[in-house]
Amino acid sequence: MSNYKRIFLQNHCYFLTVLLGNRKLSLLTDHIGLLKQAFTRAKKEYPFKIYAISILPEHFHMIIYPTNAKDYSLIISSIKRNFSNSLDGKIKQQLKQNLSPSKLRKGESGV
Repeated sequence: MSNYKRIFLQNHCYFLTVLLGNRKLSLLTDHIGLLKQAFTRAKKEYPFKIYAISILPEHFHMIIYPTNAKDYSLIISSIKRNFSNSLDGKIKQQLKQNLSPSKLRKGESGV
């Protein structure tokens, strides 16, 4: 498991990049409406401002200002969870077919 070293500085912006598990897919742009809804839900859970965002087919970059600095990893988690959960069951099933047994055991969605 990864051992990330995160710096939590109150009253600072954070530049973050989020990648799809499969970089060959274009889920983010193909389902941009669902991604927008995922951001809206995440903002309700953990208040933050988005100062800039760049959405590409398989990843996105953003500059955010979280109300609570320690929430930025939770914000990303919320966006990812909400987007994954909102995808059609057929898409999720196709994505799971390409997962390794260890990723399936960890409960990863393939997104």
